Amino acid sequence: MITSFGSKNTQNIWNGVKIKTLPIDIQNTGRRKLRMLNNSQDIADLRIPPSNRLEKLSGKLSDFYSIWITKSLWPLSS
Repeated sequence: MITSFGSKNTQNIWNGVKIKTLPIDIQNTGRRKLRMLNNSQDIADLRIPPSNRLEKLSGKLSDFYSIWITKSLWPLSS
């Protein structure tokens, strides 16, 4: 379940508020991925579909994972 957002834009996408500087197809894909994240019981649930490209980050971000949204990744907290 989503408990907080890392940015105001991510929260706006979740709430269906359009962001003028971001293409609508990326916003729609982002909202779909956020629904997947919200519905997941475990981080491993996000391995499917493989197009998510779930990856554990390293270094200072080792507590985070990323998924891909149309050639750009979004960091996720663990």
